[in-house]
Amino acid sequence: MNYALLTICLLLAFNQSLLAQNQTVAGYVKDQLTGEPLIGCTVRAEQAKAATVTNTAGYFSIRLLLATVINVSYLGYASRRFLVDSLPSRPVTIALVPQPSEIQGVSVVATQIPAENNLPGVVSIPVAQLKQIPMALGETDIVKALALTPGVTVGNEATAGLLVRGGSPDQNLIRLDEATLYNQTHLFGFASAFNSDAIKHVTLYKGVFPARFGGRLSSVLDITTREGNQYKTAREINVGLLSSRFLVDGPVNRRWRRPATYMVSARSSYITLFLLPTIISYNRGNAEGYFNYWLYDINAKMTVALDSSKRLSVSLFRGRDDWYGWDGNRQERSKFGLNWGNTTGTLRYTQAIRKSLFWSALLAYSQYQYQTGYSNYTVEDQNQTLSSRYGIQSSVRDWSVRMGLEWFVSPQYEFRAGAETILHRYQPSSVRTTFDLNKADGSNPPINAVEQAFYTENDWKPTSSMALSLGVRTVFFAVLGKTYPSVEP
Repeated sequence: MNYALLTICLLLAFNQSLLAQNQTVAGYVKDQLTGEPLIGCTVRAEQAKAATVTNTAGYFSIRLLLATVINVSYLGYASRRFLVDSLPSRPVTIALVPQPSEIQGVSVVATQIPAENNLPGVVSIPVAQLKQIPMALGETDIVKALALTPGVTVGNEATAGLLVRGGSPDQNLIRLDEATLYNQTHLFGFASAFNSDAIKHVTLYKGVFPARFGGRLSSVLDITTREGNQYKTAREINVGLLSSRFLVDGPVNRRWRRPATYMVSARSSYITLFLLPTIISYNRGNAEGYFNYWLYDINAKMTVALDSSKRLSVSLFRGRDDWYGWDGNRQERSKFGLNWGNTTGTLRYTQAIRKSLFWSALLAYSQYQYQTGYSNYTVEDQNQTLSSRYGIQSSVRDWSVRMGLEWFVSPQYEFRAGAETILHRYQPSSVRTTFDLNKADGSNPPINAVEQAFYTENDWKPTSSMALSLGVRTVFFAVLGKTYPSVEP
């Protein structure tokens, strides 16, 4: 009888030991100097041979069957190791210290290392590495740097329109802080609309698209901007041959109980300085005409940590190109103009419901506008009077609502699901003129459409050398009284 009681006690103790060893470690990884979340950071359990990466909020969750040591590493940062037993049961915050790159001897060693990202055709690169690539005229350009990767080109020399695996630029889904960007170029495609100082992370999907993305054929370019320094105010100023840019970020108020950060970055060209002699000559009556070009873009973001597991962020973007010119004499003058620009805004809420469950909700706004036209003026006593005008404008505007759930079931299996609703408003052409036009020559009415999508994703790694990614996206597109369903595997 005593032996039976002893056996039962040993079994209970063994079961309790197994339950204690089967635990989930979750939390956030950030930069120790700025407090910025690190996207795509590797968290590896050394003895269990399990690994995961942080998501767009810097969050990770890994389930361990054995008490072990976890290693946290990221390109450009010093790695850190932790004993699992020393970590608290609540979500932890791990800070990594930036480590400067040193050029050393190169060794080529043949070894087998499990790939951190098993999806083919996915390029995920920190912006700090992309900015080190030399570019034409000294202007750092994220899109041109991505064109150096396999399967990607910009088509014409010195342009910024991506051509991925034979596709056209309009077949690429470009998202800035999860808001759709319809035109990513400045200066007729010579430069991109992305200010590299304001960007934190870039991921290009050019082979396999996760089911949470849809609507395009060639690629998905997912860009995340910086959130700001949590500890001190920092300023950056960069001067280039075509444009200059500045950035300021820091804590909103150090006395607030909830940490809040901000980031504001702007870029503007000074092409006008090179054209200034022609402009002055025209105003003095010594030239028959001139043209001018100006471009700018502004990025702003504010992030508030509501508690250790809840975060709220607001981000804004505005970019514009304006090309115009004057010609004529002291009696009659005419002006032509061409301008286009993007405006986006994102309100995003994230929450770690449990260690293995991560939830996000988003409201996004996106607008692209294109306008061209000309005006004629008569001049009397140095006063200009409008005599005729003709202008045409086209635009597309989106309102998006998106919700998603990430479930870190085990180091070998992750599940995602979500829903999305987009309200589209297309304006093919809107004419403004002083002429009498027929109905056929006037404005076209706007077109409203509703797009609803539901998706599920399953990422399974049965072995270290094999990964399976299964997902499906169901879309319902309603326009002009008709609904078009489709399934995107």
